[in-house]
Amino acid sequence: MKRALPLLLILLSLLTHTSQAQRFEWLKIYSSSGFGGGNQFLEVHDNNVFVAGEFQGSISFGSTVLNSGSRSIYVANYDTLGNFRWAAQNGGTSSFNNVLDIDLDSTGNLYLIGYYNNSVSWGGLNLSVSGTSPTVFREGYVLKLDTQGVAQWIRGFYSPNGTIGFRGLADLSVSANKIFIAGQQTSDLQFSGSSIRLNQPNLTGSQNNIFVGELDLAGVPLNLNRIVTANVAFSNNNTIGDFEALNDSVFYFAAAYRGEYDFGVNSVLFPNTGTSFLVGVAKFTNYRYPYATTVTGWRRPGGYM
Repeated sequence: MKRALPLLLILLSLLTHTSQAQRFEWLKIYSSSGFGGGNQFLEVHDNNVFVAGEFQGSISFGSTVLNSGSRSIYVANYDTLGNFRWAAQNGGTSSFNNVLDIDLDSTGNLYLIGYYNNSVSWGGLNLSVSGTSPTVFREGYVLKLDTQGVAQWIRGFYSPNGTIGFRGLADLSVSANKIFIAGQQTSDLQFSGSSIRLNQPNLTGSQNNIFVGELDLAGVPLNLNRIVTANVAFSNNNTIGDFEALNDSVFYFAAAYRGEYDFGVNSVLFPNTGTSFLVGVAKFTNYRYPYATTVTGWRRPGGYM
């Protein structure tokens, strides 16, 4: 019996490891006859798997085929077993459409942000560029779809005196009652159909700032604020990466910086002012006045600042 006990333990161990072994579940290929690269995103809620991205030509989800002669956006839905449910795409006259990020609210509604350059439509909702400058070639949108892919509203985001920078829209995060958008500010910014406008400081030299905008879940703009302001006495640049709202008043974001910046009322001087960047993560709480009331958790490689 003493010799049988170690053998029993070995068998039990093998059975435990076998039950926890990696198991491939399913793979769904949706193929494009033309451009099928660019940004691709995924979000999961209950029994819904949402995928979104960009294509040109045609893209096939089994027997469901979407077609577009220009670069367009698709959204598709599967259940968690991989069964295809539906797919949708934008319309409009833009020669360029893209999606930059997607997120879900607590009931499974899907939100997207991205760029377009003339007009974009979803279902019966239409959005045209708001800027009047002849140099306008890119504006932003914020879109809400329900769990069946039906568009609930679409809101524009643009620069009244030019065009949004390449990183003018970077990320999206949805909390219990708000939609947050974030990006790099290089010019004045405004929501379409709203008087809420964020002016770029009238300072000499190149200035790349970071902004956060807020909308409620019905698409009504609430705020547009600059949270990180560059000191133009230094050569500065930044690239905002991921942005996450913990709740309606606390958010975190990761970014890369070069130069000197004010985080709310806190001035942070980065030791390098040449061509290299430092990367860090920041936390903001109740940021509205003057730009932020607290800035905590700032770190850089090698220690704290």
